[in-house]
Amino acid sequence: MVDYATRYPEAVALKSIEAEKVAEALWTMWTRLGIPKEVLSDQGGQFTGAVMREVHRLLAVKGRTTTPYHAQCNGLVERFNGTLKAMIKKLCVEDPKTWDRFIPGVLFAYREVPQESTGFSPFELLYGRTVRGPMAILRDLWTKEGKMDKIAKMPRPTTKRQIRSFLGLAGFYRRFVPGFADIALPLTDATKKSQPNKVIWTKPMQVALDTLKVKLSTEPVCKLPDFSVPFTLRTDASGVGLGAMLLQDQGNGMQMVACASKKLLPAERNYSTIERECLAVVWGVRKFGPYLYGKPFCIQSDHKPLEYLEGLKATNKRLMRWALALQPYMYTIQAIPGRDNVGADLLSRSEE
Repeated sequence: MVDYATRYPEAVALKSIEAEKVAEALWTMWTRLGIPKEVLSDQGGQFTGAVMREVHRLLAVKGRTTTPYHAQCNGLVERFNGTLKAMIKKLCVEDPKTWDRFIPGVLFAYREVPQESTGFSPFELLYGRTVRGPMAILRDLWTKEGKMDKIAKMPRPTTKRQIRSFLGLAGFYRRFVPGFADIALPLTDATKKSQPNKVIWTKPMQVALDTLKVKLSTEPVCKLPDFSVPFTLRTDASGVGLGAMLLQDQGNGMQMVACASKKLLPAERNYSTIERECLAVVWGVRKFGPYLYGKPFCIQSDHKPLEYLEGLKATNKRLMRWALALQPYMYTIQAIPGRDNVGADLLSRSEE
């Protein structure tokens, strides 16, 4: 089971998939997490039979099913199931019959990892706070045992596989690294299929490697969000990427709650400056949507992209889609000088 809003997963091992057992397992999970208004499942008999229909009726749950032979309708759960199986398979090599005892630990680790689609971990979005889990413990151990020094002394990668390994390590902390996408751009470009397996090392790649090593050694500066305080979203775009910062004033001035960056696709780089600024706003709102939806917030930009969007949305299908994407949100717009938008600007153009 996966919550579509927070990406928070639940899983339980069952000896039987009879409708009564499935209903009992769902009830146990809902008593901890709350009863959903809507449940999407496949068309298995345990989900469409009389028992589950009665459960839905008693709990006022709307039951929905996917289209036959079209698993993509419930792709979020299907992908999670695949990930869960792959993780458990690696842990129960010695005694496959005990696979079920690894479920709690695997779920704990999965819930702590920030999701690419939201920028936050499922645990943070569900409970509104961070959790001391495997990643936090690992980071503490690295700091105490001098592991960061070992990372700083890592030799220069010579193959695409070695670069991917380094980027995979750095990617665990990308939410704490302003401008991660642009900083790592020379390294990610070197891993493309069109590039030789034996890396031709360049100066920009060395700068990217050195910068990420320094960032990995720096403690996170993000503040925990306070949901009683309005959020401020700052966005910016450059010729190579987008940047967004989620801020709050909790009594000590504006402080960063989270940051995100994105490398522009080749087609997106051809957009005009004002269109890239519009894209930055729409992408930033979607990225931090779980924190912004249903609450008033302020969008700050050193351009006036939303005025442009409102003025021309009727003449351009792409702008119309962007305008529709922003309609569910309650936001105000504030233009700020470029000198005050240095954070989002850095995120978008670190290596421009």
